[in-house]
Amino acid sequence: MTCVRVTRRHALLRRGADGTESVTALAMSAESRAPGAWRLRVLPTPPVPPSRSLVRAVARELGEKGAAALGGDGLLVEAGGVACEVVVDGVRSGAWYRPYLLVRDGDHVVHLRDGLRPPAALPWSRTAGPEDVHDDDPVVLGPAALLALLAGREEAVGTGPAPAAGASPYPPHDLTPPHLPGHTGEGLAEAGELLSDPALWHVPHGTFTAALRPTLPSVRLERGAAPRRALVLDSLVRHGRTSDGLPTWRAAFSVRDGTGGAGRGTGPLIVRGDPAAVLRHALHACGAGRPALVRDPIARAAYAWAPPVLTSLRAGEVCAVTARPHRPRREDSPCPDHPFPPTAGS
Repeated sequence: MTCVRVTRRHALLRRGADGTESVTALAMSAESRAPGAWRLRVLPTPPVPPSRSLVRAVARELGEKGAAALGGDGLLVEAGGVACEVVVDGVRSGAWYRPYLLVRDGDHVVHLRDGLRPPAALPWSRTAGPEDVHDDDPVVLGPAALLALLAGREEAVGTGPAPAAGASPYPPHDLTPPHLPGHTGEGLAEAGELLSDPALWHVPHGTFTAALRPTLPSVRLERGAAPRRALVLDSLVRHGRTSDGLPTWRAAFSVRDGTGGAGRGTGPLIVRGDPAAVLRHALHACGAGRPALVRDPIARAAYAWAPPVLTSLRAGEVCAVTARPHRPRREDSPCPDHPFPPTAGS
């Protein structure tokens, strides 16, 4: 009978927006002597996390690059690495290692890539407040906002979301290492799920099960053009309901100004909309898929790929009236004709 042992070592150093630092260093193994019967063990020698000086230097560099847009806010910076080894019947069958760097602005994933090199530039050049949003600005759902609405729609109809297409971009969530013998595929998937459950890195070891791993909606849309000017909803967090029962969301946002620049949203922006109704206005993906953060009902963070999506909605249709002053677009605004039909009633 085939015996498979998967060993995973994960170390990260996270520096929060407020400058606090935390370290996670875990080493675990899953061993199977029969299909579906896995023994999980915590290993006594956790890996060494990345250096504090590296993470501090990246945070300082990004803070300087984004000074005009970030103001007093900061970025979460996480540097880490995941190593995995597979032994089949006592023979080492494969090993791999992935260092990575994650940068988040709240729930908006600014950068998540293999290696420890920070982004050359941040996505904004200035700040923008709710008063900079024009009523007729087209609404773009950023990747995290799209995933939040998809999860909200599935929750409302009482079904679980469909499995995500492709692997998570966040190395601790990967299910299986690459380049391994085909005959161990099913067993490795089971072990990988146990070891890479997102809950694994955030809750006591005795509470993990593979069933805790949140599934994420898959997104498949045709690619189309992006508007030059737009209100981009970078992420959405449930906020409450309007007087007539419509869900409201606290939005992290940015404003594309029509000249190629973008302003990072500051101040509260509350948007309203039933998830299913908003998603029916989706027109096409207006950019490549990007890493995005999505939270399940008990606030564990998971990551998936999703594109930004252009909708046929306008800002005046989704922004709560009390969240910002009324400001229609000026006639001389550098916003071209919108490449989509008007919404019903507009």
